[in-house]
Amino acid sequence: GLSAVIVLTLALDIGANTAIFSLLDGLLLRSLPVRDPQSLLLLHWTANHRPGGFHSSSSYGDCETHYSPSGASSCSFSMPFFQMVQKQSHTLAEVTASAGRDALNLTGHGPASIAHMQWVAGNYFQTLGLAPRVGRLLQPGDDAAAAAPAVVISYDYWQHQFGGDPGVVGKVITLNQVPVTVVGVAGAEFTGLMPGSAYDGWLPLSLRSRMDAYWTPDRLQASSIWMVLAARLRPGVTVAQAQSELNGLFHDSLFNGASPLAKAADNPQLQLLPAQSTPSGDRAEYRQPLMILMWIVAAILLIACTNIAGLLLGRAHARHKELALRRA
Repeated sequence: GLSAVIVLTLALDIGANTAIFSLLDGLLLRSLPVRDPQSLLLLHWTANHRPGGFHSSSSYGDCETHYSPSGASSCSFSMPFFQMVQKQSHTLAEVTASAGRDALNLTGHGPASIAHMQWVAGNYFQTLGLAPRVGRLLQPGDDAAAAAPAVVISYDYWQHQFGGDPGVVGKVITLNQVPVTVVGVAGAEFTGLMPGSAYDGWLPLSLRSRMDAYWTPDRLQASSIWMVLAARLRPGVTVAQAQSELNGLFHDSLFNGASPLAKAADNPQLQLLPAQSTPSGDRAEYRQPLMILMWIVAAILLIACTNIAGLLLGRAHARHKELALRRA
């Protein structure tokens, strides 16, 4: 009976600690599933106040955004700024963009269903340094306005929706009434850049205006921020050098447009932060609760061990006469 109580107590407490640590590892500690994750950077900005020219802002859970009287911060940027960085930056070897977790109606493969898709630039997978499981991944040419609609699906979605059939490559499905060709399947380890995210597939940014029921031309203006930008530095370039250059471009986009988006008093500043350690999306949302929960279950394990020690001491005390006789 005593042994059963001890084993059950340890099993429950060790199981709770293992479960919480597994969540902690998956969201906070595990390396991003990309090539050289330590060198991947995310663009992030701060300001004394929210720039008044930003008429719409979306993060889709991929970016921790704060707007308060004491300051503002976000890692969402506009399409014009992304294009400016692509054309004018001399310190970045690659820069890419992603946005959204849109639910699209999928038809053309069994019963109609909902697929959760992310919009990405054509060089998204190239910048992250990923390889396909089957077929190929999106390429810059897929993001051209005249390109044939293409989609890359996730490994899990391939397994449960298409039964892991390699013949899925080249298959045409319909997303929000737009025929799209499946060009490949992403690796099993990649479900999204932000820890905790899970997408069914990835579509080129150029298709959003055709598939998003809520799309308006205003989303292409500098006043609409909705894209997360990731970048890699050119060899020999430091983070400080790249940050200085990008700050100049950021200020140019805010102050020198046809309609200024911010005031000098806002003091907007752009930062380059390591994607591996940047608190974003689910990682930011669950960091503090998970850390608190980890300390709680660790304390419970300590209490359980103390109780077990007390039980063993009580058992030893109850048997002290028997043990004395055995020693004699």
